[in-house]
Amino acid sequence: MSTKQIDLRNYFEDLMLDTYDLASSKKRTIWDDELTTERKIAFLERLIDYFQEREDYEKCDKLQKKINRMQ
Repeated sequence: MSTKQIDLRNYFEDLMLDTYDLASSKKRTIWDDELTTERKIAFLERLIDYFQEREDYEKCDKLQKKINRMQ
């Protein structure tokens, strides 16, 4: 694997972790006003898929609880 591929993988992982922090925050964010509930749920489900692949079930659980509150 090339250095560029490793750097991109690290960047993507950092991006997903930052996205998780934003999505799981209890603070009001721009996404609260800009996305429909259906879009938010779809977004959170994709994050769950990502963290399931990495076996980070604590994050999956927190995201699923947020989905449950939205429904």
